[in-house]
Amino acid sequence: MAGLGLSVAALFFTICGDPVFGVWNVGVMASFADAVGAWNWWIFIFAAIGTLICAIMFFDYLKKRREFEELIDTNSKKQFIKNQEDLEVLSWKLGTEYEKRFDEKMDLLRIKR
Repeated sequence: MAGLGLSVAALFFTICGDPVFGVWNVGVMASFADAVGAWNWWIFIFAAIGTLICAIMFFDYLKKRREFEELIDTNSKKQFIKNQEDLEVLSWKLGTEYEKRFDEKMDLLRIKR
């Protein structure tokens, strides 16, 4: 999430501070453009790529979290066992908080590994 914010900010500053693009080429924006000089175009390219990559990663995280919530929201032991492998992989990818929730649900349904 921080990467997305930084890359969007860098993209904003390079677009707004550049004399070619910039409609707000005053104050801080002009100072930024003067400070980076000819590097402005390189920062623009890397910021655009970074924004794209971070946005894809963010939406992938949201998709995995939604899928995890849908799969873990069951009281049926049979359904949980059916989805156990997918839940385990998703919890591992999402982090320790989700691994803990997965383990708690396994204890609640009395499922052994």
